[in-house]
Amino acid sequence: MPKRKTSFNSEWIKEHEFITKSSRDSYHGFCTLCRCDVDVSSQGKAAIERHAGTDKHKSNKRAAGTSSMRTFFREVSSPLDDKITAAGLCKVYHAVKHHQSYRSLDCGMKVDREIFSDSPTAKGMACGRTKAKALCKNVIAPYSVQEQQLLILSCYRG
Repeated sequence: MPKRKTSFNSEWIKEHEFITKSSRDSYHGFCTLCRCDVDVSSQGKAAIERHAGTDKHKSNKRAAGTSSMRTFFREVSSPLDDKITAAGLCKVYHAVKHHQSYRSLDCGMKVDREIFSDSPTAKGMACGRTKAKALCKNVIAPYSVQEQQLLILSCYRG
């Protein structure tokens, strides 16, 4: 006779701050540090504790402790910061459009800072490969998908 499956229990969130309910199904939890689903159907809470003991999770926990999104992105407080953000996003878009690597973008930004050393916008620009990837994945990609959907809708409307 098959064993009964264990569903995710919301009480586990109180003990393990990194775990949330998975969008996959009720038999999985989602680790916010590792960004992966943890199968709890056969072991329940023990599966979460076993996941917390893995090298991958420990490494991600250390990395999360040393940096945060607030230090990763600049906080906008002036028109100059808006210009710097727009310029950085424009450089990332240009690199993606022309199939350039994030590393070449990082190098290009350093060169731009040297060439345009009298420009406060160029001096403020800093976008390495990690930040460029995050901007592409979390800003440019969702925006382009939204624009494509609006374009498709407008074609159907006439």
